[in-house]
Amino acid sequence: MNFEPNIDHRHRPHSFSSALMMGVTLYRNDTIVGRFSAEIVYLCTVKIALIETAVAAVFTCFTIPLAIVTTKPFSRSVTWLSSSLFTVIWSLAYVILNLGPFVYKLVADERSARSNFLNFKLLNIPDRALI
Repeated sequence: MNFEPNIDHRHRPHSFSSALMMGVTLYRNDTIVGRFSAEIVYLCTVKIALIETAVAAVFTCFTIPLAIVTTKPFSRSVTWLSSSLFTVIWSLAYVILNLGPFVYKLVADERSARSNFLNFKLLNIPDRALI
């Protein structure tokens, strides 16, 4: 029996807070109870993402000297930092959007959410988005 989630590599989160947003949003989109509980979890995710961003920033600073030898730890920590920082904005936006009575589905993966935010289309469900 395979317990691995069947998530396309495009949907994989790059931070803990992004993974939390994905799970909560998927639950929110599937159940009525999820719509109500998501509001509380989105608020908690803001705090978690802020703490994770601070930790990722410190870790990124520690990987700068390693960039002389290899850039892999630095680029990975920058990706982590970027993901957790974006999740702060993402979770704050979803706190507001979740209050809307006519918002039935929200994008659950970070990549699609970033695309929506960059294009100012917060309620858009792009092709291949995880919902």
